[in-house]
Amino acid sequence: MAAAPPPTPPSAALELTLAAEAIPRLRRHPLLAALTQGRPRRSRERAVYFDTPDLALARADLTLCVRRVGRVAVQTASRLADARAGQPAPVDTVLASDAPDLTRIPDSELRALVVAHVAGRPLAPAFEMEIARETRLLREDDNEIGFALEVGELRTARGPVPVCSLALTARAGDPGYPAQLALELLEALPLRPAAAHPAERACGLLLGDGARPHRADAVEVSPDATLEELIVAVVSGCLRQIGDNEDAAVLGVDPEGVHQLRVGLRRLRSALAFFGPVLPARQQLALREPLVWLGAALGPARDLDVFAGEWLAPALCARAGDAALARFDDEVRTQRAAHYEQVREALRSGRYPRLLLEVRRWLARGAWRDQPLSAASASLFLPARDYAALRLERRHRKARKFARNLAAAPPERRHQLRIQLKKLRYAAEFTSSLFPGKQANRYARRLAVLQDAMGVANDALVAERVAGQLAEKLGAGPDLLRAAGFLAGWAAHAANHEIGALPGLWERFESVGRFWPKR
Repeated sequence: MAAAPPPTPPSAALELTLAAEAIPRLRRHPLLAALTQGRPRRSRERAVYFDTPDLALARADLTLCVRRVGRVAVQTASRLADARAGQPAPVDTVLASDAPDLTRIPDSELRALVVAHVAGRPLAPAFEMEIARETRLLREDDNEIGFALEVGELRTARGPVPVCSLALTARAGDPGYPAQLALELLEALPLRPAAAHPAERACGLLLGDGARPHRADAVEVSPDATLEELIVAVVSGCLRQIGDNEDAAVLGVDPEGVHQLRVGLRRLRSALAFFGPVLPARQQLALREPLVWLGAALGPARDLDVFAGEWLAPALCARAGDAALARFDDEVRTQRAAHYEQVREALRSGRYPRLLLEVRRWLARGAWRDQPLSAASASLFLPARDYAALRLERRHRKARKFARNLAAAPPERRHQLRIQLKKLRYAAEFTSSLFPGKQANRYARRLAVLQDAMGVANDALVAERVAGQLAEKLGAGPDLLRAAGFLAGWAAHAANHEIGALPGLWERFESVGRFWPKR
């Protein structure tokens, strides 16, 4: 098939982080020495980020900075969400002084947004960053990469944020070469795809919310997008959701961190399955295996989070002073700490950055084009609407098959229906922007309500299993068995309530009708 690059932003850099003590090893790496053209260039830069007294820009996910490049003052306004999405850097503006000038923001939409949030209030320095930058030009055969190493510190009123990052930008040749180079350097260096821009970390520190969990961004493509463009948008969004939740998962304070990271993994696995008919089977297998590994590393922590938050905490409130439940609570805290350490070990291992870099390389290269020409592979360059409508219809019909006589359905069939509904929901989220109108939103809302009800029933089964395991671990005495039975009964009661509502919820969902043309 054609070897032209896929539709990815050409100037988006691969942002990586590394420990400061690893920099000498990076500079001495034989691969870097072999590829460097000419002499490295070094410079220093100081950037001051401005905000209102109540941090209105930070709260709106906006930044406004003025930095000194030699003797020149340069202003940059940006949306942090654009940086997370790998969008090209915003346009800089040269100023006459170090004071910000909102009228000089070149993007009219962004300028209006910043002006509205500032609302005439005075701007003052909120935090500042001082870095030493080293740039190189790397070349191998027809591949040319911009290399930018930044080391320094971002200073805030709540403390410093260290900066040690490496940006690799494809300038010519293979668009996946930056990720390929990073994978080769990863063999000897602790590189990691950047989870957050330093300015975003500083804003979180100032706002006191630290590492925040992030839900998936909506997939936005043109209704006329090709299937290949849809693949790029969907997989890029899954990678963002995984990266956006890495810090929150490591911190372990908010259970949503692990949950949203796990959702990102499931969405990516579901995307590979949804686009499976047009993807080479060997590529799907190679990408799926590390996703299964990471999902398994996150699963035990998530199960305990659900058990503790949805079942054990309400039971403790209802039966204050119950010694057996209190012992369960102590054991859950101990096991949760151990499982979260397992999460941290997985995310700090070399296997995790390799997973992300391999998916990025696959995405940047459009590696799915490496297959014989066929009717299926040719559809990559055709409008995505036709493919999406066909796949959505098949998933909808499969879910309907498992939903027959739902009131009397055995647990095994309800479990299968839950899986099909999850696949259908992800497919609807991936493709809804292809079919403009309100119908897709109505379909998604009714589907979410139905899926949530089935999720409660599944969580109840998990709660029964976890309660039994806890009782056995603690010695299975009469009081502990009673407490386990109480929790299992509590969960079963909630599950039965949701199961009883399923037929009505299914009818409401079916009444919405499809948002895609029936095939």
